[in-house]
Amino acid sequence: MSKAADCGRCVAPEAADAAPPKATVVVAVYNIERYVGACLESVCAQTERDIEILAVDDGSTDGSGAIVAAAAARDGRIRVLAKENGGLSSARNAGIEAARGTVVLFVDGDDLLEPQAVERVLAAFSAHDPDVVTFGARCFPKGAAASWTVECLSPVAGAYEAGDLDVLYRYDTKPYVWRSAFSRRLLQGCDLRFDESLWFGEDMLFYFEAYPQSRRTVVVEDKLYVYRVARTGSLMDASAADLALKVDKHLDIVERIVASWRWRGWLEGRGARLLDWALEFLSRDLFACENDDMNRLAARLGQVLGPCLADGSAEGIDPASRQLLERLASGRPLGPLAAKAVLWRYYRHRMGWRFCLDKLRGAYDA
Repeated sequence: MSKAADCGRCVAPEAADAAPPKATVVVAVYNIERYVGACLESVCAQTERDIEILAVDDGSTDGSGAIVAAAAARDGRIRVLAKENGGLSSARNAGIEAARGTVVLFVDGDDLLEPQAVERVLAAFSAHDPDVVTFGARCFPKGAAASWTVECLSPVAGAYEAGDLDVLYRYDTKPYVWRSAFSRRLLQGCDLRFDESLWFGEDMLFYFEAYPQSRRTVVVEDKLYVYRVARTGSLMDASAADLALKVDKHLDIVERIVASWRWRGWLEGRGARLLDWALEFLSRDLFACENDDMNRLAARLGQVLGPCLADGSAEGIDPASRQLLERLASGRPLGPLAAKAVLWRYYRHRMGWRFCLDKLRGAYDA
């Protein structure tokens, strides 16, 4: 479903003959001259030395390229892949194509890796032979992240065999791809790539394609990544300012996931749980939009998910989810009071009274 980057021209010619490293760390770089030096230092300082570091310069126009080149001159494990600007997904895809390590990790160039990150990831791969290892992260600066983000990045340990999608629907195993390491076997064997047409939420789509194809997934509690929270000008920071835009982009994600699963034949027997997740993922912000935006977005949601009611993909869906989806798929506009009634009816039947009371107290608004 996604287009892989053609990055053969970027790969250093001597790399093909060298013994493959244990792990590849793909660092996406674009106009982050203030941060990328520290990022690369954290990767070079890993206690596991047998790694390759692919610094993918996605057409930076500031001093990032020079900083990356200087780092590569100091440490021969860094390979620079210079390409025209194509976005984060394009940069990561270039890294996947060039990666030689048995295990592949992704790092955003304004973040950091903890010193033992690769060592601990490789230990989990050695002990359990998984295709995916998902881990925790700490947020920087301290206190800057919302409570939900901190909880999301503090996972509970677990292990999942092929076909067990419980890992996919846990709130603490997504949505940032940098908090997982992937076997190169999975990435290449299943042709897993990031969708380059998505500029927001590409990680979520990637997880919805990766977890279902993983032979085994292991979740560890270790916080191995340092996430710089919403630096000014970042995509996350820019998109949070406009709720309707945020919901539109989330709908883009859901639409791509549903299309991908339909194309792969995964909706049969699995569609109900996906729809339950999608409605839970979208409903709060959708119903918080201004009424005109809410009705426009509700109609779009109905168009994206409504066909699943007719083709049998929704068989087994939670009754509260079905009722909400049928209402949205009807296309009838909702006034402000009617919209609140629909949402609270969904919350009461899907989440229970305790959730509703906590919501009124603001427990889920952080």
